Amino acid sequence: MSTTNVTTDTPTPTDLTEFEVFGVCFFSTATAFCLLHFRILWVLSANGLYRSRECYRLLTQATIAQVLTGPGYMLLGLSRLFSFEPWRLPINLFISATRVEVFLTFVLALNRLKIIADLKYPNFMHTILAALGWIIGCTHFIVFVSPCCKYLARPFHYTITFDDSYPGSLLMKSIGSAYLLSMNALTLSVYLVFVAYIINLKLHSQPNTTSSSLARLWRERSILLYAFVRFLCDSTLTVFYYYGAPVLPTFLWIEIPLIYLHQIDKLLLPPLLFLMMCRSVRNEVFPFLKPRAKVVAVIV
Repeated sequence: MSTTNVTTDTPTPTDLTEFEVFGVCFFSTATAFCLLHFRILWVLSANGLYRSRECYRLLTQATIAQVLTGPGYMLLGLSRLFSFEPWRLPINLFISATRVEVFLTFVLALNRLKIIADLKYPNFMHTILAALGWIIGCTHFIVFVSPCCKYLARPFHYTITFDDSYPGSLLMKSIGSAYLLSMNALTLSVYLVFVAYIINLKLHSQPNTTSSSLARLWRERSILLYAFVRFLCDSTLTVFYYYGAPVLPTFLWIEIPLIYLHQIDKLLLPPLLFLMMCRSVRNEVFPFLKPRAKVVAVIV
């Protein structure tokens, strides 16, 4: 991560109050979003139907990766509230988990394309790719606990940056930004192929094509919405975090929307979009949203 270079490291009493308010809010929202993730994980794990389907297993893994970012967000909020340098390991875990999540999102896109387009390749390929995503995350974590690189939460700042005093920081910054943007582009490309397949099917469908098949394809439109929103948000934030310093204002407060949008993008947006597109899971996560069955009493 990278952000604007602000040289003001001597806060006023008003600044300290702002840091305390930010710390409370940032910690509280991170905790609330993580609780939502835990509720979704419970539903996906407790239902045998979800456990038996690969797409839900991939979603479960992606949710776990998102939960692993939670301690880093919480610790960052607490460190701003009480003015201490956050522990290095949760921050490294937070960043590494985002690498895993973006790769699992790509694997999930391949899973949907394989099912809809009836692609002929073994299902275990998705398992191998998912394992590769976790290996990438673990490798990233190991590199950043080594003496080569380090993330830094500077005193009296809101965001996390690369520590430029370490020799590998510039290289890892370039690799990290290229990886995130490439994975987002690959995921979007898969969904564009998905759209092209649906359009081609509808244009060349025969009169005897069953309406149920087209209806099933039409229901997948929510997945496309999920893909486009995630691509737009992830890519925009990645560009601003890694390359926004020359164009963003140098005011300290600009860091607040940057880091808060990052938290929302990683902890709130994925479960929100998932629950919007999956009614069955939504009704189990929030049972009070289930439509109540009307009971009609017949008196004879």
